[in-house]
Amino acid sequence: MKSLYFVFFFAIPSLVFSQLDYDYEITVIDSFTCFQFNQAGMTGLTAAVHSGTIHLSYIMQDTSTKSFVMYAVKNGNNFTAETVAQLPQNFSWGFSPRAILQFDEFGSPHIYVGRVLNNAPLQKAIFEFHKNAGVWEETLISETGNIPFLAADPDGSNGLGFAFWSPAVNSWERNIGYASNNGSNWEFEVFTDRENTHKTQPSVVNYDNKTYVTFGEGYCADTLVTTVFVKENNTWSKDYEDINLTPYGCGSIGGLFARLGKSSSGVHLLTSLHTENGHPYFLKNEGQGWLPQEIIYNASLTAPDWPSANLKFDSKNTAYWLNQAAASHYLSWIEEDGNGGLIGIPYFYGDLTLHDFLIVDDIAYIYYREGSSAYPFGTPVMFKEMKIELDQLITSIEDEKINSSFSLDQNFPNPFFTTTSIGFNLEKSSNVSLKVYGILGNHIETILEEKRQAGEYQETITASDLAEGIYTYMLTVDGVSVTRQMIIVNY
Repeated sequence: MKSLYFVFFFAIPSLVFSQLDYDYEITVIDSFTCFQFNQAGMTGLTAAVHSGTIHLSYIMQDTSTKSFVMYAVKNGNNFTAETVAQLPQNFSWGFSPRAILQFDEFGSPHIYVGRVLNNAPLQKAIFEFHKNAGVWEETLISETGNIPFLAADPDGSNGLGFAFWSPAVNSWERNIGYASNNGSNWEFEVFTDRENTHKTQPSVVNYDNKTYVTFGEGYCADTLVTTVFVKENNTWSKDYEDINLTPYGCGSIGGLFARLGKSSSGVHLLTSLHTENGHPYFLKNEGQGWLPQEIIYNASLTAPDWPSANLKFDSKNTAYWLNQAAASHYLSWIEEDGNGGLIGIPYFYGDLTLHDFLIVDDIAYIYYREGSSAYPFGTPVMFKEMKIELDQLITSIEDEKINSSFSLDQNFPNPFFTTTSIGFNLEKSSNVSLKVYGILGNHIETILEEKRQAGEYQETITASDLAEGIYTYMLTVDGVSVTRQMIIVNY
Protein backbone atom coordinates (compact mmCIF):
# COMPACT_ATOMS: atom_id res chain seq x y z
CA MET A 1 0.00 0.00 0.00
CA LYS A 2 1.46 3.36 -1.00
CA SER A 3 1.22 6.23 1.43
CA LEU A 4 0.59 9.94 1.21
CA TYR A 5 3.84 11.80 0.74
CA PHE A 6 4.51 15.33 1.91
CA VAL A 7 7.73 17.16 2.65
CA PHE A 8 8.03 19.93 5.25
CA PHE A 9 11.00 22.18 5.90
CA PHE A 10 11.29 23.53 9.44
CA ALA A 11 13.18 26.80 9.87
CA ILE A 12 14.25 26.41 13.47
CA PRO A 13 14.78 29.30 15.92
CA SER A 14 17.27 28.49 18.69
CA LEU A 15 17.77 30.02 22.11
CA VAL A 16 20.99 29.61 24.12
CA PHE A 17 20.65 29.70 27.92
CA SER A 18 23.15 29.80 30.76
CA GLN A 19 21.30 28.71 33.90
CA LEU A 20 20.76 25.71 36.17
CA ASP A 21 24.59 25.53 36.44
CA TYR A 22 25.01 24.37 32.85
CA ASP A 23 24.63 25.84 29.38
CA TYR A 24 22.09 24.48 26.96
CA GLU A 25 20.42 25.34 23.68
CA ILE A 26 16.70 24.86 23.02
CA THR A 27 15.31 24.62 19.49
CA VAL A 28 11.59 24.72 18.70
CA ILE A 29 11.16 22.20 15.91
CA ASP A 30 7.41 22.62 15.51
CA SER A 31 4.41 24.02 17.40
CA PHE A 32 0.77 23.04 17.59
CA THR A 33 -2.34 24.55 19.20
CA CYS A 34 -4.89 22.12 20.64
CA PHE A 35 -8.61 22.81 20.26
CA GLN A 36 -10.03 19.47 21.36
CA PHE A 37 -9.40 17.14 24.29
CA ASN A 38 -6.36 14.86 23.89
CA GLN A 39 -4.98 16.46 20.73
CA ALA A 40 -1.36 15.51 21.31
CA GLY A 41 0.42 17.35 18.50
CA MET A 42 3.49 15.08 18.59
CA THR A 43 3.96 11.77 20.40
CA GLY A 44 5.70 8.41 20.19
CA LEU A 45 9.07 9.80 19.06
CA THR A 46 12.25 7.78 18.68
CA ALA A 47 15.61 9.24 17.69
CA ALA A 48 18.54 7.61 15.93
CA VAL A 49 21.95 8.47 14.52
CA HIS A 50 22.98 7.00 11.20
CA SER A 51 26.18 7.96 9.38
CA GLY A 52 26.59 10.91 11.73
CA THR A 53 23.13 12.34 10.93
CA ILE A 54 20.18 12.60 13.33
CA HIS A 55 16.92 10.96 12.24
CA LEU A 56 13.52 11.06 13.98
CA SER A 57 10.30 9.09 13.62
CA TYR A 58 7.13 10.11 15.44
CA ILE A 59 3.34 10.38 15.30
CA MET A 60 1.76 13.77 14.58
CA GLN A 61 -1.85 14.74 15.15
CA ASP A 62 -3.17 17.85 13.37
CA THR A 63 -6.03 20.19 14.29
CA SER A 64 -8.57 17.91 12.59
CA THR A 65 -7.44 15.02 14.87
CA LYS A 66 -6.01 13.16 11.89
CA SER A 67 -2.84 11.25 12.79
CA PHE A 68 0.27 10.76 10.67
CA VAL A 69 3.48 8.75 10.91
CA MET A 70 6.35 11.19 10.32
CA TYR A 71 10.05 10.85 9.45
CA ALA A 72 12.55 13.71 9.80
CA VAL A 73 16.26 14.17 9.03
CA LYS A 74 18.43 16.89 10.53
CA ASN A 75 20.46 18.91 8.03
CA GLY A 76 22.64 21.46 9.81
CA ASN A 77 20.30 23.29 12.16
CA ASN A 78 17.10 22.38 10.30
CA PHE A 79 14.92 19.30 10.06
CA THR A 80 13.40 18.07 6.81
CA ALA A 81 10.27 16.05 7.62
CA GLU A 82 7.98 13.98 5.46
CA THR A 83 4.69 12.17 5.97
CA VAL A 84 5.14 8.41 5.91
CA ALA A 85 1.45 7.49 6.20
CA GLN A 86 -1.88 8.73 7.46
CA LEU A 87 -3.24 6.53 10.23
CA PRO A 88 -6.88 5.37 10.30
CA GLN A 89 -9.40 7.73 11.89
CA ASN A 90 -9.96 5.18 14.67
CA PHE A 91 -6.27 5.13 15.49
CA SER A 92 -5.77 4.50 19.21
CA TRP A 93 -2.76 5.63 21.23
CA GLY A 94 -2.92 2.24 22.98
CA PHE A 95 -0.15 1.26 25.38
CA SER A 96 2.59 3.93 25.09
CA PRO A 97 2.68 3.79 21.27
CA ARG A 98 5.84 4.75 19.46
CA ALA A 99 7.03 5.04 15.89
CA ILE A 100 10.11 2.81 16.13
CA LEU A 101 12.99 3.67 13.79
CA GLN A 102 15.61 1.21 12.54
CA PHE A 103 18.18 1.17 9.72
CA ASP A 104 19.00 -1.93 7.71
CA GLU A 105 22.47 -2.99 6.57
CA PHE A 106 22.15 -0.75 3.48
CA GLY A 107 21.26 2.35 5.51
CA SER A 108 17.56 2.43 4.55
CA PRO A 109 15.08 3.47 7.27
CA HIS A 110 12.30 1.21 8.54
CA ILE A 111 9.55 2.37 10.92
CA TYR A 112 7.40 0.04 13.07
CA VAL A 113 4.02 1.19 14.40
CA GLY A 114 1.18 -0.56 16.23
CA ARG A 115 -2.27 0.70 15.18
CA VAL A 116 -5.84 -0.27 14.47
CA LEU A 117 -6.54 -2.34 11.38
CA ASN A 118 -8.72 -1.05 8.53
CA ASN A 119 -10.54 1.56 10.64
CA ALA A 120 -11.87 -1.22 12.91
CA PRO A 121 -11.34 -0.16 16.56
CA LEU A 122 -11.31 -3.76 17.85
CA GLN A 123 -8.74 -4.99 15.34
CA LYS A 124 -5.08 -4.13 16.04
CA ALA A 125 -1.88 -4.85 14.13
CA ILE A 126 1.84 -4.09 13.80
CA PHE A 127 2.90 -2.42 10.56
CA GLU A 128 6.29 -1.76 9.03
CA PHE A 129 6.94 1.23 6.72
CA HIS A 130 9.88 1.36 4.31
CA LYS A 131 10.83 3.18 1.14
CA ASN A 132 10.61 1.63 -2.29
CA ALA A 133 11.83 3.77 -5.20
CA GLY A 134 11.49 6.86 -3.03
CA VAL A 135 7.92 6.13 -1.91
CA TRP A 136 6.93 4.90 1.55
CA GLU A 137 5.15 1.54 1.51
CA GLU A 138 3.30 -0.28 4.27
CA THR A 139 3.61 -3.96 5.24
CA LEU A 140 1.37 -5.80 7.70
CA ILE A 141 3.62 -7.76 10.08
CA SER A 142 1.07 -9.29 12.43
CA GLU A 143 -2.39 -8.82 13.89
CA THR A 144 -2.46 -8.49 17.70
CA GLY A 145 -4.97 -8.53 20.54
CA ASN A 146 -4.15 -4.91 21.35
CA ILE A 147 -1.61 -2.28 20.37
CA PRO A 148 1.73 -3.44 21.81
CA PHE A 149 4.74 -1.51 23.01
CA LEU A 150 7.65 -1.95 20.58
CA ALA A 151 11.40 -1.40 21.03
CA ALA A 152 14.36 -1.81 18.67
CA ASP A 153 18.02 -0.99 18.34
CA PRO A 154 18.27 1.62 15.54
CA ASP A 155 21.26 -0.32 14.22
CA GLY A 156 19.67 -3.14 12.25
CA SER A 157 22.91 -4.42 10.70
CA ASN A 158 22.41 -7.72 12.58
CA GLY A 159 19.06 -8.00 10.79
CA LEU A 160 15.76 -6.17 11.06
CA GLY A 161 13.81 -6.85 14.22
CA PHE A 162 12.12 -5.47 17.32
CA ALA A 163 11.01 -6.57 20.76
CA PHE A 164 7.30 -6.51 21.59
CA TRP A 165 5.28 -6.28 24.80
CA SER A 166 1.96 -7.68 23.66
CA PRO A 167 -1.27 -8.04 25.66
CA ALA A 168 -2.39 -11.59 26.30
CA VAL A 169 -5.72 -12.86 27.66
CA ASN A 170 -5.88 -10.49 30.63
CA SER A 171 -4.96 -6.83 30.28
CA TRP A 172 -1.93 -7.18 32.55
CA GLU A 173 -0.71 -10.62 31.41
CA ARG A 174 1.45 -9.54 28.50
CA ASN A 175 3.78 -11.59 26.34
CA ILE A 176 7.37 -10.46 25.79
CA GLY A 177 9.12 -11.55 22.62
CA TYR A 178 11.13 -10.59 19.56
CA ALA A 179 10.13 -10.35 15.90
CA SER A 180 12.89 -10.77 13.30
CA ASN A 181 12.92 -10.60 9.52
CA ASN A 182 14.63 -13.52 7.81
CA GLY A 183 14.64 -11.75 4.46
CA SER A 184 11.22 -12.86 3.29
CA ASN A 185 9.08 -13.41 6.41
CA TRP A 186 8.73 -12.22 9.98
CA GLU A 187 9.44 -14.78 12.69
CA PHE A 188 8.33 -14.44 16.35
CA GLU A 189 10.12 -15.70 19.44
CA VAL A 190 8.14 -15.49 22.70
CA PHE A 191 10.37 -15.32 25.81
CA THR A 192 7.62 -15.42 28.42
CA ASP A 193 3.88 -15.90 28.32
CA ARG A 194 3.65 -16.82 31.99
CA GLU A 195 0.33 -15.98 33.58
CA ASN A 196 -0.11 -13.99 36.77
CA THR A 197 2.95 -11.83 36.25
CA HIS A 198 3.16 -8.12 35.53
CA LYS A 199 5.72 -7.23 32.88
CA THR A 200 7.69 -4.10 31.96
CA GLN A 201 8.45 -2.64 28.58
CA PRO A 202 11.39 -4.36 26.83
CA SER A 203 14.74 -2.87 25.80
CA VAL A 204 16.99 -4.04 22.95
CA VAL A 205 20.61 -3.64 21.82
CA ASN A 206 22.67 -5.26 19.09
CA TYR A 207 26.31 -5.77 20.05
CA ASP A 208 29.14 -7.92 18.67
CA ASN A 209 26.80 -9.81 16.29
CA LYS A 210 24.44 -10.59 19.16
CA THR A 211 20.98 -9.25 20.01
CA TYR A 212 20.11 -8.66 23.67
CA VAL A 213 16.59 -8.14 25.05
CA THR A 214 15.75 -7.31 28.66
CA PHE A 215 12.47 -6.91 30.58
CA GLY A 216 11.15 -7.15 34.11
CA GLU A 217 8.41 -9.27 35.70
CA GLY A 218 6.54 -8.99 38.98
CA TYR A 219 5.09 -11.97 40.83
CA CYS A 220 2.44 -10.63 43.18
CA ALA A 221 3.22 -9.72 45.87
CA ASP A 222 6.88 -10.20 46.74
CA THR A 223 9.10 -11.11 43.75
CA LEU A 224 10.62 -8.88 41.06
CA VAL A 225 12.65 -10.49 38.27
CA THR A 226 14.91 -8.90 35.64
CA THR A 227 15.79 -11.16 32.69
CA VAL A 228 18.12 -10.79 29.69
CA PHE A 229 17.80 -12.99 26.60
CA VAL A 230 20.49 -13.11 23.92
CA LYS A 231 20.38 -14.27 20.30
CA GLU A 232 23.63 -15.75 18.99
CA ASN A 233 23.99 -17.85 15.82
CA ASN A 234 20.21 -17.56 15.29
CA THR A 235 19.46 -19.18 18.67
CA TRP A 236 17.85 -17.46 21.66
CA SER A 237 18.89 -18.33 25.23
CA LYS A 238 18.53 -16.84 28.70
CA ASP A 239 21.71 -14.88 29.44
CA TYR A 240 20.97 -13.42 32.88
CA GLU A 241 18.31 -13.43 35.57
CA ASP A 242 18.11 -11.38 38.77
CA ILE A 243 15.49 -12.40 41.36
CA ASN A 244 14.72 -9.74 43.95
CA LEU A 245 12.52 -10.86 46.85
CA THR A 246 10.82 -7.64 47.91
CA PRO A 247 7.21 -6.58 48.52
CA TYR A 248 5.55 -4.48 45.83
CA GLY A 249 2.05 -3.24 45.06
CA CYS A 250 0.21 -5.92 43.11
CA GLY A 251 -1.65 -3.43 40.93
CA SER A 252 1.20 -3.22 38.40
CA ILE A 253 4.92 -2.60 38.03
CA GLY A 254 4.39 0.28 35.62
CA GLY A 255 6.86 2.48 37.51
CA LEU A 256 9.74 0.01 37.15
CA PHE A 257 12.06 -0.40 34.19
CA ALA A 258 14.99 -2.36 32.79
CA ARG A 259 17.19 -0.75 30.14
CA LEU A 260 20.11 -1.96 28.02
CA GLY A 261 22.88 0.07 26.43
CA LYS A 262 26.16 -0.48 24.65
CA SER A 263 29.49 1.30 25.08
CA SER A 264 32.92 0.71 23.59
CA SER A 265 33.65 -1.74 26.43
CA GLY A 266 30.53 -3.91 26.47
CA VAL A 267 26.79 -4.21 27.10
CA HIS A 268 25.21 -2.58 30.16
CA LEU A 269 22.01 -3.25 32.11
CA LEU A 270 20.23 -0.83 34.44
CA THR A 271 17.17 -2.08 36.32
CA SER A 272 14.96 -0.44 38.92
CA LEU A 273 13.37 -3.81 39.80
CA HIS A 274 16.41 -4.24 42.04
CA THR A 275 17.73 -1.24 43.96
CA GLU A 276 20.65 -0.76 46.32
CA ASN A 277 21.07 2.37 48.47
CA GLY A 278 18.31 4.08 46.50
CA HIS A 279 19.98 3.43 43.15
CA PRO A 280 18.97 1.10 40.30
CA TYR A 281 21.06 -2.05 39.93
CA PHE A 282 23.79 -1.51 37.32
CA LEU A 283 25.61 -4.36 35.54
CA LYS A 284 28.14 -4.70 32.75
CA ASN A 285 28.95 -7.57 30.40
CA GLU A 286 32.36 -7.46 28.68
CA GLY A 287 32.01 -11.02 27.40
CA GLN A 288 32.63 -12.75 30.74
CA GLY A 289 29.12 -12.54 32.17
CA TRP A 290 27.09 -9.85 33.91
CA LEU A 291 29.02 -8.14 36.73
CA PRO A 292 27.51 -5.59 39.18
CA GLN A 293 28.93 -2.05 39.03
CA GLU A 294 29.22 0.38 41.93
CA ILE A 295 27.18 3.60 41.98
CA ILE A 296 28.40 6.51 44.13
CA TYR A 297 25.88 9.30 44.60
CA ASN A 298 24.35 11.02 47.63
CA ALA A 299 20.78 11.05 46.30
CA SER A 300 18.50 8.56 44.60
CA LEU A 301 18.90 7.89 40.87
CA THR A 302 15.64 5.94 40.73
CA ALA A 303 12.61 7.71 39.24
CA PRO A 304 9.16 6.41 38.21
CA ASP A 305 9.55 6.71 34.44
CA TRP A 306 12.43 6.09 32.01
CA PRO A 307 10.98 7.29 28.68
CA SER A 308 13.96 6.45 26.46
CA ALA A 309 14.14 2.76 25.53
CA ASN A 310 17.93 2.52 25.86
CA LEU A 311 20.92 3.79 27.81
CA LYS A 312 23.24 6.05 25.82
CA PHE A 313 27.01 6.50 26.25
CA ASP A 314 29.58 9.23 25.63
CA SER A 315 33.21 8.78 24.56
CA LYS A 316 34.26 8.22 28.21
CA ASN A 317 31.79 5.32 28.60
CA THR A 318 29.55 7.33 30.93
CA ALA A 319 26.01 5.90 30.85
CA TYR A 320 23.08 8.35 30.49
CA TRP A 321 19.31 7.92 30.70
CA LEU A 322 16.18 10.06 31.05
CA ASN A 323 14.05 10.17 34.22
CA GLN A 324 10.57 11.63 34.34
CA ALA A 325 8.10 12.11 37.19
CA ALA A 326 4.91 14.15 37.43
CA ALA A 327 6.72 17.43 38.05
CA SER A 328 10.43 16.65 37.64
CA HIS A 329 12.52 15.69 34.64
CA TYR A 330 16.17 14.68 34.65
CA LEU A 331 19.12 13.55 32.60
CA SER A 332 20.93 11.08 34.87
CA TRP A 333 24.32 9.44 34.48
CA ILE A 334 26.83 6.96 35.90
CA GLU A 335 30.50 7.44 35.09
CA GLU A 336 32.81 4.50 34.42
CA ASP A 337 34.29 4.85 37.93
CA GLY A 338 30.78 4.64 39.47
CA ASN A 339 30.21 8.31 40.25
CA GLY A 340 26.61 9.27 39.51
CA GLY A 341 24.76 12.49 38.94
CA LEU A 342 21.69 14.14 37.46
CA ILE A 343 20.52 17.52 36.19
CA GLY A 344 17.03 18.96 35.95
CA ILE A 345 15.54 19.67 32.53
CA PRO A 346 13.76 23.06 32.56
CA TYR A 347 10.27 23.66 31.21
CA PHE A 348 8.34 26.87 30.74
CA TYR A 349 4.70 26.01 29.98
CA GLY A 350 3.62 23.80 32.86
CA ASP A 351 3.80 20.43 31.14
CA LEU A 352 6.72 18.49 29.65
CA THR A 353 6.83 14.95 28.20
CA LEU A 354 10.25 13.47 27.49
CA HIS A 355 10.49 11.09 24.52
CA ASP A 356 14.02 10.13 23.55
CA PHE A 357 17.58 11.41 23.34
CA LEU A 358 20.86 10.86 21.50
CA ILE A 359 24.53 11.44 22.18
CA VAL A 360 26.62 12.60 19.22
CA ASP A 361 30.25 13.71 19.70
CA ASP A 362 29.66 14.04 23.48
CA ILE A 363 26.65 16.31 22.95
CA ALA A 364 23.22 15.20 24.19
CA TYR A 365 20.17 15.98 22.05
CA ILE A 366 16.96 15.56 24.08
CA TYR A 367 13.58 15.48 22.30
CA TYR A 368 10.38 16.33 24.13
CA ARG A 369 6.89 17.81 23.91
CA GLU A 370 6.15 20.87 26.03
CA GLY A 371 2.78 22.39 26.79
CA SER A 372 -0.62 20.97 27.71
CA SER A 373 -2.50 18.83 25.19
CA ALA A 374 -5.73 19.14 27.18
CA TYR A 375 -7.65 21.96 28.89
CA PRO A 376 -7.24 24.91 28.57
CA PHE A 377 -7.60 24.68 24.81
CA GLY A 378 -5.59 27.10 22.74
CA THR A 379 -2.44 26.35 24.75
CA PRO A 380 0.60 25.92 22.49
CA VAL A 381 2.12 22.45 22.34
CA MET A 382 5.74 22.61 21.19
CA PHE A 383 8.05 19.94 19.83
CA LYS A 384 11.56 20.79 21.03
CA GLU A 385 15.19 19.74 20.92
CA MET A 386 17.49 20.51 23.86
CA LYS A 387 21.23 20.42 23.23
CA ILE A 388 23.72 19.99 26.10
CA GLU A 389 27.52 19.60 25.92
CA LEU A 390 28.15 16.76 28.35
CA ASP A 391 31.71 17.63 29.42
CA GLN A 392 30.43 20.61 31.41
CA LEU A 393 28.13 18.38 33.49
CA ILE A 394 30.89 16.06 34.69
CA THR A 395 33.22 19.01 35.30
CA SER A 396 30.66 20.86 37.42
CA ILE A 397 30.01 17.77 39.53
CA GLU A 398 33.76 17.31 40.10
CA ASP A 399 34.05 20.94 41.17
CA GLU A 400 31.26 20.47 43.71
CA LYS A 401 33.09 17.57 45.35
CA ILE A 402 35.69 20.08 46.59
CA ASN A 403 33.06 21.50 48.96
CA SER A 404 32.62 18.19 50.79
CA SER A 405 31.55 19.85 54.07
CA PHE A 406 28.21 20.94 52.58
CA SER A 407 26.02 20.57 49.52
CA LEU A 408 23.34 22.68 47.81
CA ASP A 409 20.48 21.12 45.87
CA GLN A 410 18.74 22.46 42.79
CA ASN A 411 15.47 24.10 43.79
CA PHE A 412 12.29 22.13 43.10
CA PRO A 413 10.09 22.68 41.21
CA ASN A 414 12.03 24.66 38.64
CA PRO A 415 10.75 26.68 36.84
CA PHE A 416 8.04 27.68 39.35
CA PHE A 417 5.33 30.30 39.67
CA THR A 418 4.18 30.15 43.33
CA THR A 419 6.70 28.57 45.70
CA THR A 420 9.83 26.49 45.39
CA SER A 421 11.97 24.58 47.89
CA ILE A 422 15.78 24.79 48.24
CA GLY A 423 17.56 21.98 50.06
CA PHE A 424 21.05 21.95 51.51
CA ASN A 425 23.08 19.66 53.75
CA LEU A 426 25.69 20.55 56.40
CA GLU A 427 28.27 18.01 57.54
CA LYS A 428 29.13 20.09 60.61
CA SER A 429 27.92 23.09 62.59
CA SER A 430 28.51 26.18 60.41
CA ASN A 431 27.70 29.82 59.82
CA VAL A 432 25.22 29.83 56.94
CA SER A 433 23.62 32.39 54.67
CA LEU A 434 21.21 31.87 51.76
CA LYS A 435 20.58 34.86 49.49
CA VAL A 436 18.76 35.52 46.22
CA TYR A 437 20.20 37.75 43.47
CA GLY A 438 18.84 39.14 40.21
CA ILE A 439 20.30 38.29 36.81
CA LEU A 440 22.47 41.45 36.96
CA GLY A 441 23.88 40.51 40.37
CA ASN A 442 21.68 42.82 42.45
CA HIS A 443 20.73 41.52 45.90
CA ILE A 444 17.00 40.65 46.08
CA GLU A 445 16.40 38.85 49.36
CA THR A 446 18.18 37.19 52.28
CA ILE A 447 16.45 33.90 53.11
CA LEU A 448 18.56 33.10 56.16
CA GLU A 449 21.75 34.21 57.88
CA GLU A 450 22.57 32.34 61.06
CA LYS A 451 24.47 29.45 62.60
CA ARG A 452 23.04 26.01 61.85
CA GLN A 453 23.87 22.59 63.26
CA ALA A 454 24.86 19.65 61.04
CA GLY A 455 21.89 18.20 59.16
CA GLU A 456 19.60 18.48 56.14
CA TYR A 457 17.51 21.61 55.61
CA GLN A 458 14.74 22.85 53.30
CA GLU A 459 13.96 26.54 52.75
CA THR A 460 10.93 27.86 50.84
CA ILE A 461 10.95 30.83 48.47
CA THR A 462 7.72 32.55 47.46
CA ALA A 463 7.46 34.13 44.01
CA SER A 464 4.56 36.50 44.76
CA ASP A 465 6.79 39.57 45.05
CA LEU A 466 9.21 38.65 42.26
CA ALA A 467 8.95 39.31 38.54
CA GLU A 468 9.19 36.59 35.91
CA GLY A 469 12.81 35.82 35.05
CA ILE A 470 16.06 34.12 36.01
CA TYR A 471 17.47 34.43 39.53
CA THR A 472 20.58 33.17 41.31
CA TYR A 473 20.56 31.83 44.85
CA MET A 474 23.81 31.60 46.83
CA LEU A 475 24.56 29.39 49.81
CA THR A 476 27.59 30.52 51.84
CA VAL A 477 28.94 28.17 54.51
CA ASP A 478 31.86 29.40 56.66
CA GLY A 479 32.93 31.77 53.88
CA VAL A 480 32.69 29.25 50.99
CA SER A 481 29.89 29.92 48.45
CA VAL A 482 28.00 27.81 45.93
CA THR A 483 25.38 29.22 43.54
CA ARG A 484 22.56 27.81 41.46
CA GLN A 485 19.95 29.42 39.25
CA MET A 486 16.17 29.25 39.30
CA ILE A 487 13.42 30.41 36.95
CA ILE A 488 10.16 32.16 37.85
CA VAL A 489 7.38 31.99 35.25
CA ASN A 490 3.92 33.57 35.15
CA TYR A 491 1.34 31.19 33.64
